[in-house]
Parts: sequence; C-alpha cells; structure tokens
Amino acid sequence: MSEPKVRLRGVKAILMRLVDCILRKAEGDDEFATQLQDILGVASPAPKRLRKTAGPAGPAFDPVTFLHEHGEENLRAALSGKTEVELQRILRAQGVKRRRNSQSRSMGELAQEIVQVSKRRLSQGTSFLRTP
Repeated sequence: MSEPKVRLRGVKAILMRLVDCILRKAEGDDEFATQLQDILGVASPAPKRLRKTAGPAGPAFDPVTFLHEHGEENLRAALSGKTEVELQRILRAQGVKRRRNSQSRSMGELAQEIVQVSKRRLSQGTSFLRTP
C-alpha cells in the first residue's frame, strides 16, 4: 500500500476512537449530550405523533353478524344508509383489498360486495356440517 493510504487508515482509526469516546460520554451525561447537539446543530428528536383515525369512536359495523341476526334484506337496507367512505371502511375491515385497475365503484356495487363477502363468510364451514 502507498504511504498516503496507510496514513489515511491511521487517521480514520483515530477519528473512529474519538467519535466512539464522545458518544459514550454523551450517553452517560445528559448535559454533555445537549451541548454536543447544540454544537452540531442537531435538534432533539421530536416525539412521534400517533396517526389519528378518522371515523366514529363507536363499535365497528359487523355485516356478517348483522346478516346472521337480521337477514340479507335488512343488511342491504342498513348499508343503503351508509356513506361511500363508511362502505369502503367496512370492506377494508373485512379484509377486501382495493382494486388497483378499476375505477371507483358505485355505492350499490360496494354494498353488493359487502353482502356477498358477508354471505360467504357466514356460510364458511357449513359444508363440514352437511350430512350425506
């Protein structure tokens, strides 16, 4: 190796030990850490904000339970009173992913999909109960 590369390695090793020493000191001494942050122009990290969830604070609408307790027609009627955003949230809560390549669906299509998914989930496992 050439002499400049060897010297550079030595300087790098010394700087790494210096930085390590400074960081160890800062970890154990809050006042020193604050001074170091001021010198380096580093602001203390801001506390992380929690994402606010939009929507009502009440219990989520469960279309499968509603279908089981009240029937398909009443489920359709209940869904007709919901907004498009609420219908989309219900679908997401049921694990239905958004379709990437399609245009936005009408409220009727959203409600129809909720009914279909709910019926499918409600009847899941019934094939095991049927007797020959």
